[in-house]
Amino acid sequence: MNTNEVIAQIRELVESDELEQAIAVFRQHKDILDIEDHEAEIISFVARLNSLSREHRLGIIDADRYRIDKNQIRLSIIELLLSVEKEVNLKPPPPPPVPEQKQQPADGDELIEQATALYTNGKYKEAEVLMKRALASPLKVYPMDEAFTILGNIYNQMDRFQESIEAHQNALELNPDSFRAWTNLGVVYRLTAQYEKAEECYLKALKINPDYAEVHASLGALYITYTMEFEKAIKHLKKAIELDPGLAISYSNLALALASVGKFDEAEKNLKLAVLKGYTNAERLKTMIDNLKSL
Repeated sequence: MNTNEVIAQIRELVESDELEQAIAVFRQHKDILDIEDHEAEIISFVARLNSLSREHRLGIIDADRYRIDKNQIRLSIIELLLSVEKEVNLKPPPPPPVPEQKQQPADGDELIEQATALYTNGKYKEAEVLMKRALASPLKVYPMDEAFTILGNIYNQMDRFQESIEAHQNALELNPDSFRAWTNLGVVYRLTAQYEKAEECYLKALKINPDYAEVHASLGALYITYTMEFEKAIKHLKKAIELDPGLAISYSNLALALASVGKFDEAEKNLKLAVLKGYTNAERLKTMIDNLKSL
């Protein structure tokens, strides 16, 4: 099989949404494609897909979030494929141009506002461009460490995990007490299957701000899915709900943790609360709880 045939096979698999098989072909023919420099990136795709599938299977994320996150991985694989095509002197279709900004903001703070709006709407490449300009501009309202944290979150959504890690580390160099930066860095480590580092970051965030609901929720999910420390998970998820009663995913994760230690009545109660808060994957979670009952 020559280079063109390998690339055509990968493209067909990606278009069919068979991402695991596409990655397997990448790795199987890495010598033909000469992609040693991209090995870490390909490994990150595998880790992210495995993590995403596990979280969806356990009901930690709903179907809509699963589709969105999987599509982000798909786009990253396509981006890598285009890069490989270019390196072997093929002629891939050009990527869509980044729209030019018609109005130039007056300062870095306005650039951050615009970048945040683009990020919220899923326009991550455009948001990245503005955030880089913001970091090179005077800031009056936004601290520089917060700007790096936003950039790190943008990279995370684009599956550019190493760049995300570096951005969050830059934020922490400027402000070691940024509990949000520690939490977001932990999220990236979790997505890249570096679970011990993820826990370490979450615990640092917790030490700085014990009342940050998001870090309690993140720890709870980590302890359920990856370390199976259900009592720890219950403790942190209950605290997350106490601090932010609107976090639907905390109720669903708490239901799973409670069922895992045999507290089925309390688990059912929290499952109902999760649905009331907007949780959309209740049927799958109910099946998991019923399976635990039958053990």
